[in-house]
Amino acid sequence: MPSPKTAAPASETTAEPFVVPEGIQLEHKFGAVTGKPMWRVVNFNMPYAGSPEEAVKLYRNLHQAFTSGYFTASSKRGTTAQ
Repeated sequence: MPSPKTAAPASETTAEPFVVPEGIQLEHKFGAVTGKPMWRVVNFNMPYAGSPEEAVKLYRNLHQAFTSGYFTASSKRGTTAQ
């Protein structure tokens, strides 16, 4: 006879509020169509994100790509620099 499944006890996790890293400033605006808040890093050419956490994550990914040279205007995929 199969034993009845018991639900796992819910772990009480307290979500800590997101803290923007030092040196990063975010700008906020509301979407023209949806009216939802959108965030992005000030003075960095990037799209808006749906939350401050997503904006910081996107900024870090794009910043890494720019600084590593992977994402530059002069680079072309599949060719080597000469």
